[in-house]
Amino acid sequence: MFDKYNKFISDAIPLSPWNIDNSGIMKGLYGSIDDTLCLANMYSDGCDLKNKDAVKEFSNNFSSIMLKMLVSWPLNDKDFVNFCIRDATENLLKAVYANTFYEKTVKEISRTKYRYIYSELKEFFKDESKEIIIKLGQIYGDASKHIHGYFDVRGETEVLLKKYFESKFDQYSSSLNKIYDLINCFFKTTKHIYKFAAKNLNHSQRTLLLENISDKRLAYLL
Repeated sequence: MFDKYNKFISDAIPLSPWNIDNSGIMKGLYGSIDDTLCLANMYSDGCDLKNKDAVKEFSNNFSSIMLKMLVSWPLNDKDFVNFCIRDATENLLKAVYANTFYEKTVKEISRTKYRYIYSELKEFFKDESKEIIIKLGQIYGDASKHIHGYFDVRGETEVLLKKYFESKFDQYSSSLNKIYDLINCFFKTTKHIYKFAAKNLNHSQRTLLLENISDKRLAYLL
């Protein structure tokens, strides 16, 4: 599957500096996000969720944004990458919030500001679950700090646009670490907060899980 994705990016964004990636960053990123999307498509059936419709609403948002990361990264736009990280983190927290304060509707949660969601979850949870929430808060805060929303626009437009692709964006390793931390938090959330159990999945779902998620993450879940 990565080869198809890689060809698509090469065709769609031929000037991307990530088309020549000898370090394997793109392959690792693709594999980790693919693991995440695979679990996200079925985990609600393996968990005893208290507010299933609301959790799925924000989980679907989370999945959609994770998919966007596979576009934002080769576009080589650090702000776009960090915006996706922040937005995905917020929607993951909203999904947890929906399951924790299950009397609340999607509309109510959508209108609740991030700082209240984070604060209430941090106060509610204890031990490892609280550590997950704190880590998500750190990811959200760090991504927010790295969204600048501007760059030097003095000069010819064509020349300025080419600057996006002259070299890989600065501090990309920091953004990559945040994405991996976010993915780890998603798997931890599924296991420790949603109490995921593979035995609750049907046969085809279990097969899909076994065939598509990396051995390391599969071992963690099971």
